[in-house]
Amino acid sequence: KKMNKAASVFFFFTILIIYIEASCGDCNHGVCQGSTCICDENWEGIDCTIHDIAITSGQTVTGHCNTYEWIYYNIIVPTNCQQLIVMEHEISLFGDIDVYVQKDRLPNSNDYLDKDISTDKDVEIDITYGLAPGIWYIGVYGYWDADFTLTVNLELNCPVQCVHGTCGNNNQCVCDTNYVKTDWDQSCSIYDQQISSGTLYTSTVIKDEWNYYHINVPNSQSILEIVVTELSSANQNVDVYVQKNQYPYFDNFMAINATLSSQTTIHLNNDLESGIYYIGVYSFGESGQISIKATITAASCENVCTKRGNCVNGACQCNNNIYTGNSCEIVEDMYIEQNYSGYVSTSNWNYYELKSSTQNDLVVSVHQQNEGDCDLYISELTKPTRNNYQYADLGIKSDFNITIEQPGVDTYWIGVYGWSTCQYTLFVDEPSTCSCLNNQVGFCLPNSDYCICNFGNQGPDCSTTSTHINSGDVKSSTVEQNEWKYFTFNTSSAVAVVTLEETNTQGLASLYVETEGFPNLQYYSYLSSVPNNDFHELHIVFDAPANRVLYIGVYGNFFNIDRVSVDFQLTAWSPELNK
Repeated sequence: KKMNKAASVFFFFTILIIYIEASCGDCNHGVCQGSTCICDENWEGIDCTIHDIAITSGQTVTGHCNTYEWIYYNIIVPTNCQQLIVMEHEISLFGDIDVYVQKDRLPNSNDYLDKDISTDKDVEIDITYGLAPGIWYIGVYGYWDADFTLTVNLELNCPVQCVHGTCGNNNQCVCDTNYVKTDWDQSCSIYDQQISSGTLYTSTVIKDEWNYYHINVPNSQSILEIVVTELSSANQNVDVYVQKNQYPYFDNFMAINATLSSQTTIHLNNDLESGIYYIGVYSFGESGQISIKATITAASCENVCTKRGNCVNGACQCNNNIYTGNSCEIVEDMYIEQNYSGYVSTSNWNYYELKSSTQNDLVVSVHQQNEGDCDLYISELTKPTRNNYQYADLGIKSDFNITIEQPGVDTYWIGVYGWSTCQYTLFVDEPSTCSCLNNQVGFCLPNSDYCICNFGNQGPDCSTTSTHINSGDVKSSTVEQNEWKYFTFNTSSAVAVVTLEETNTQGLASLYVETEGFPNLQYYSYLSSVPNNDFHELHIVFDAPANRVLYIGVYGNFFNIDRVSVDFQLTAWSPELNK
C-alpha cells in the first residue's frame, strides 16, 4: 500500500509539472497555442503586452495613451533617407505625452537616441545626424493619460525633384496618377493619361504646358477621330497635336489642329496603322478645363476616294489607271501644263509625282474652288510631310504657287494637304518667256527665261525690293509667313553687327546675311534663328577692312502656324575707320 501511495503521488506531481510547463499564463492581447502566446496584430512580447504598430511616411495615426503606458510605432528608414521627422499633437485639453526615438530596438526612459518630455501640446523631433537605414521605433509614453495624433515623415533624397510624385525607397520618383517618367525626364512632370475609345474625359490644362493622352489603335485601316473642347473660358486657346508611338511636339507631329475655335477636331484615316497614338494638348491661353474624346471606328473609304473613284466594300476602285493609293490620292508621272483636279479632306493628302528634265524653273500653281484651306508642299525624291519638305506655301489665299528653281533631271513629289477640306486645281508650268516682272527690275539672257535681277531687287521675278540701311539706323517693318524682307548695308570695316528684334512675337522670324547677293533658305553665309526668342544678332568679322555690301534678309518662318504678322526692328552697325 505504501508503494502504491508513493506511486500515486509521483504520478500526480508529474502531471502537474507537465500542465504548468504547457500553460502560457495570461496572453493579454493574444491566444495561447501550446506553451506560446500568439499575439494579435500590432502586439508582441512573450505575453503580448507590448503595443507596437507599423507606420509609413506621411501617415497620421490617432491614439489614446493611459498614464504610465507605452505605445510604440515602427518605420523602415531606407538608404536614401536624409531626414526623419516625428510630430506628435495632444488632442486632450489635459494630459502629457512624452516621445522617445530609438533605432533597431524599443526605446524607454533610459535608452533612446532622442526624446521630448516637455509639456508642450505639439512636439517635433527632427533627426538628420546619425540617421541610418533600418527600423526606427517611436515610443509614446503617457506621463498623464491623453488622446494624441502622431505623424512620421521621411525626407528621401532623389537625384531630381519629383514634380508630381514622391521619392521612393530606390532613389526614384514614384509618380502620381496620370503622371509618368521618360528616358529624358525622371521627375514625373509629364501628364500622360490613357484613354479608351468613345469615352469622354475631363482634365485641367495649364497655360504654356502640355497634357498628353494616349490610345491604342489595335487594327490597321481604322479611323481615329479626336475631339477636344475648351470648357472654362473664351481665352483658353488650346492646340492639338498627334503622333504615333511617341509624344508629339511643336516640330514633331503627324497631325495638328491649331484652330482658334473652342472645339478642335482631328480626323485620321489616311493609311492609319495599328499602334499607340499620343495626343498632345498645348495651352497657349489661360489655364482651364478641357474635355477630350477619341473614337476608333472601322475604316470606310478614305477621303471619299478623292472623288476619283467608287467605294466598293470599303475599298476605293479608282476611275483611271493614273490614280493609285488607298484613296486614289496618288498621281504618278504627271504631265507639265495639264490641269489636275483634286479633293482633299481635313488632315489628308494628295500626292503628285513630277519628273523634271529641264534647268528652267517650274511653277507649281494651285487654285482653290471653295472656302477650304489647302496647303502646298514639295520634296525631292520622297513624298513630303508636314515637317519634312523643301518648299511649302501654308497661306490662306485661294490662288498661290511655288517655283522650283533650276530643277534639273530629278523627281519631285508635290503634296496637297487639307488644313481644312477643299477642292482645287493643280497646274505645273515651265515658263517660256522671261520671268522678270518687267524690264525695270531685271533682264533675261538670250534663249533663257531666267530673270537676272538689277541691284536692289530679288526673287524669281525680281519683284522683291530691298531697303538700304545706314550704320546705327533702326528700320521697322513687318513680315508674313514664308515672306522675305531685304535690306542692304554698306561697310568698309572688318567688323559688322546686325540685330533683329521681334516686337510682337518670339522666334517667328529669322535673320540671314550674305555677301555675294540676296540670301534665301539655301543660299546664305550667316544665320540667326532662335526659337522662342524675340532677339536675333549676328557678329560678322572679316579678315581685313574693305568696301563691302551686306545683303540682309528677314524671313517669316514657316512654323508660324497661327499666321501672325511679325513686326520687327532691324539695326546694322560697323565702326567707322579713322581717316
